[in-house]
Amino acid sequence: MKRTSADGIVVQRAPFGERHLVCRLLGRNGRRFAAVFHGGAGGPRRPSVLDLGALVRVELAPGGRRPGGLRRALEWDAVWRHEGIRRSHRAFALLCFYAEVVGRTAVEEDAWAPREPASPGQDGAFRALGHAVLRLDRRAAGNGPAGFFEPALFLAKLLIAEGVFPETRRCIATGAPLAGGRGARLLVGRGGFARADALPAGAAPPGPPEAHEGLLRFLGRAAGERHAEMEDDGAVDRACLALLLDYALDHLHLERRSLRTLGAVS
Repeated sequence: MKRTSADGIVVQRAPFGERHLVCRLLGRNGRRFAAVFHGGAGGPRRPSVLDLGALVRVELAPGGRRPGGLRRALEWDAVWRHEGIRRSHRAFALLCFYAEVVGRTAVEEDAWAPREPASPGQDGAFRALGHAVLRLDRRAAGNGPAGFFEPALFLAKLLIAEGVFPETRRCIATGAPLAGGRGARLLVGRGGFARADALPAGAAPPGPPEAHEGLLRFLGRAAGERHAEMEDDGAVDRACLALLLDYALDHLHLERRSLRTLGAVS
């Protein structure tokens, strides 16, 4: 196998000895790959660039018989590193949540197989995470609160990338249009919204009605607007984010009790 070059966003890092790191990165092809970075922990003369959330270009040695299918990083450099996030506890907590969610949902790349470049449609998770980290860093650098909007936007874009975005245009019970969102309720297990008057008596999902309606309007924006175009209009509150989080955990097959960073958004 030949050495290969790849871009990846660091989603997990762990010490390996005194000066080395084992990192997992999300590649542009939407898959995770893991590598040992000898000297990656940095030192007085060469600080580490392998920050959580950093975009790194790395040259990888051919796959070998290492535990967990690890490959060896031969050379690496940062393409982009965040500056504001490291000065904000709230922003860093959200970054940890983003990285854990993507790190758990992305498929692990086979260290023995040749790396495949990203094809159209495969880079959705990479773009969702990259844009989310960039927005978070800009907010933190400008001392702007991340609020509930930023994590909600991250989850919405990731759901689009993974192909499990909820049905927002038509009632999943009747097929009727959900015009304006009034009376809409999110049915987590059924993958979309339904009109309240189409639900059986006593079958209304938990959460305030206005949170369901606000979430439907927000998701309509998230589906139709690019990351850079999305502005926080104050419509996403705690209850709205909680509904979206429940949906995301269910459809991304993540268990609430297994997420160590869930406190950042709950």
